[in-house]
Amino acid sequence: MRDESSGIEKLYARDELDYFHVGQTTKYMLEAKRGYCFDESMDEPTIVDLDKQGVKFATHGYSPDKDGYRCNLVVSGEKIRNGHHIGDIEMVDIAPTMAKILGIDFNPGDGRPLEEIFMD
Repeated sequence: MRDESSGIEKLYARDELDYFHVGQTTKYMLEAKRGYCFDESMDEPTIVDLDKQGVKFATHGYSPDKDGYRCNLVVSGEKIRNGHHIGDIEMVDIAPTMAKILGIDFNPGDGRPLEEIFMD
């Protein structure tokens, strides 16, 4: 589904959401078009045209499979390998990795700690 006038890029059904590690309680998900975001406040529009407002900031809600929709992960510390290149990682691995760094449990979860960044 694509509606050029609404700010909605796509409606994902439950059968597509498993690929993105979305919890089973979510039945549908909307993806915003580039330049739009969704807002949950009750006194503002639900779909906000960021370009029209002249606003530039990072937002969530975009498919990670789109070109140019990537992020960086920089990790440094006493127990982290210096100069280690980890390559492409899955977003679901970031929270378990941060939990390991902080020494807290992160269960259950879809991701894994990035063990390869830690010194032996």
